[in-house]
Amino acid sequence: NVFAAANDGRLTCNPFPLGYSTVTGSYSTAKNVLTVANIGRTQASFNQSSSCGPVKDGRLKPEITAMGTGLISGGIDNTYVRNSGTSMATPNVTGASGLLYQRYRQLHGNQNPENALVKVLLMNGADDLDIPGPDYRFGFGLMNLGRTLDMLDHNRYTSNTISNNQTQSISVSIPPQTAIAKIMLYWNDPAASPLVEPNLVNDLDLSVTTPGNNTVLPLTPNPNPAQVMQPALPGADHLNNVEQVV
Repeated sequence: NVFAAANDGRLTCNPFPLGYSTVTGSYSTAKNVLTVANIGRTQASFNQSSSCGPVKDGRLKPEITAMGTGLISGGIDNTYVRNSGTSMATPNVTGASGLLYQRYRQLHGNQNPENALVKVLLMNGADDLDIPGPDYRFGFGLMNLGRTLDMLDHNRYTSNTISNNQTQSISVSIPPQTAIAKIMLYWNDPAASPLVEPNLVNDLDLSVTTPGNNTVLPLTPNPNPAQVMQPALPGADHLNNVEQVV
């Protein structure tokens, strides 16, 4: 399910900076949905009305950004209107999700993909914007359906299960001349007990070991109000059900 982040980015929720911690509503803050921010037609034109995270338990929201400023859409009485907002950006991601379902069916005998696969391919295929790494304004960045489709077409993903206290190793071959490699772990997390923070139930941890035996940890944004505008740093993430090593 794809939801708009909301348009409260011009509000202040103390002690957070202007615009931060303004993602609203139970749907947009849910762990297993894909929440969308709004950007204009150029990467520099972030729409200031677009709501930013973190949500109340410190999780990353939104997770992805799409164009939603000055778009033409259907209006009342069979007219067309120009409109802006995260509700305009969200249909871009929803439509992209539908196309990914269609392509997966073409490749897999008309079977449907897991919803987690569609979400992780969209997040990991996004173009990082502004603050390096995942951030509370753009999430993992601007949707890039071409890169997402490339991962799907070349089977650059795996699906698995894991038990408590278990470790799994997966080997990944990085194509020659690759400038940046992004490795992402995502899982659907069950509902937490009411009023419990953090909301994370199953705390999986991703790390990448290079051929030189160096360990690289996920880029983890800091939900502290004084740190939400700073770049994400490598470290263990015990809040989110998505982790990305770059």
